Amino acid sequence: MSRPPGRPVPWSRVLGTLVLAYAAARLCVWLGTPLPWMIGPLLATALGSMLGAPTESWVVLRNAGQWVIGAALGLHFTPAVGVLVAQLWWVIAWGVVWALALGWAMGVWLHRLHAGRVPGVRPDQWRGTAFFAGSIGAASEMTLIAERYGARTDLVAAAHSLRVLLVAVAIPFGLQAWGVTGLDASPPGVREVDPAGLAVLAALTLAGIVAMLRFGGANPWFIGALAVAMVLTLSGVTLSAVPAGLSNAAQLVIGISLGVRFTPA
Repeated sequence: MSRPPGRPVPWSRVLGTLVLAYAAARLCVWLGTPLPWMIGPLLATALGSMLGAPTESWVVLRNAGQWVIGAALGLHFTPAVGVLVAQLWWVIAWGVVWALALGWAMGVWLHRLHAGRVPGVRPDQWRGTAFFAGSIGAASEMTLIAERYGARTDLVAAAHSLRVLLVAVAIPFGLQAWGVTGLDASPPGVREVDPAGLAVLAALTLAGIVAMLRFGGANPWFIGALAVAMVLTLSGVTLSAVPAGLSNAAQLVIGISLGVRFTPA
């Protein structure tokens, strides 16, 4: 389960889950699987949770993981990438419209198929639950917004966690099996880790997170860090790369936060 701040943290369960996730990640690294630091912890934690193991995700670690991943992704938006995105704005706009339409249609289908059939869900919760469960978005964001609108967050989280699990497992393994590789035609972003620059990057991205927290933005730990890192990189400011070990650790704790949602119920 995922435990919010303010409640006693069962450290033994948190540490046990971290050990399980780390062992699974190392196994996936040894096997040469794609995304080993995400897929390994996700699958191991999900399996353990469904079998009734005392798994636990600490929200502080999850937020830190989102912070790291947001900052790391923002560093890929070099000026060359910005020009490419500006040229393809119409493709992105159509993608947004398509995703919204598809999510709305899926929500309508879920509502018609399951409304009133799942015990414990009030009639006023069904429409919001179906909408946010069918929407195309990250599990944490959809669950957070669903909570604001009074939907059943456990059902929304389960739906998106299952989707993320299927996508994270099927797509990378499928691409690997077909021998598909990426081709980076744009100039690479910053590659070297500079301790002083990394400290400045951490401070600036944290300021973006705090600003989003103050204004009530959705998923501030990811979006706030991503936005600041994007602006810096697009402006040609190169402070430091994110260390690979830190990125791996962030993927591990995010994998745990998704895996613990797969309870026996």
